[in-house]
Amino acid sequence: RNAIKEFVKALPYMSIAIVVQVLTGLLLQPIIEKTFNLVTNSRLVELTDRNSPLIKRLMNEALGTFSHCMSVANFAEMCAVAIGENPYLARACSYYHDVGKLANPLYYKENQAGHTNPHDDLLPEVSAEIIRGHTIEGLKLCRKYRIPEEISHVTVQHHGTLLIPVFYEKAKKLTDGEVDPYEYSYHGVTPVTKIAAIIMICDSGEAAIRAMDKPNGEKVDKLIKSLIDSRIAAGQFDNCDISLRDLNTVRRTIVNSLGGMYHERLKY
Repeated sequence: RNAIKEFVKALPYMSIAIVVQVLTGLLLQPIIEKTFNLVTNSRLVELTDRNSPLIKRLMNEALGTFSHCMSVANFAEMCAVAIGENPYLARACSYYHDVGKLANPLYYKENQAGHTNPHDDLLPEVSAEIIRGHTIEGLKLCRKYRIPEEISHVTVQHHGTLLIPVFYEKAKKLTDGEVDPYEYSYHGVTPVTKIAAIIMICDSGEAAIRAMDKPNGEKVDKLIKSLIDSRIAAGQFDNCDISLRDLNTVRRTIVNSLGGMYHERLKY
């Protein structure tokens, strides 16, 4: 009986101790995550808050790029769920993949509304250097703002070593000699994770769909398949474990996610 009485007396103090421990853990968690740059779902949610410093800069200084990143994030999140990857990480990587464009926002089409295209007055090799520079500039910015590596490294992986076709073709028209494709390619790293591969597909897919004349499900399906096939042929997925089944799932997910855009509206 005495033991029971002592336990009953101690119970309020034990409850208070447990509550204090839980509250302390909750209060310390974000501090620990930031201090050690840990990637947890709560940290990923924090990084995709629009008040996050680098995202706020993107909104204020490169609104077109910000809009593109939001669209890529919507695709990437659904694709990640479809193949069993972390949707929070996919969204965060999408938000930050193009932050390097902050170095020269007006040199990218999505930010040129109301402005002339500065590439019209540049040699193609100069344009190519500026365009591919946004990958390494993105990595530098992410490091400056202490963005976790799982996110920051996608800045140099989402274009891999792909050709920059617009300026490569422009260079071929301006010369009678051979044009070195390397000088008109990205000098990044090919995707090393499934998430990076998803971002590569969704990034190019979103831009191509936006530029498409009267898109429909069939046209978008062919477009995404072509983008994936060309990247397979270029060896862009050789260093990550994404499978052909995963890639087909990604393609179908992107097409299905756009289904609502192609339904006919009733005429009133």
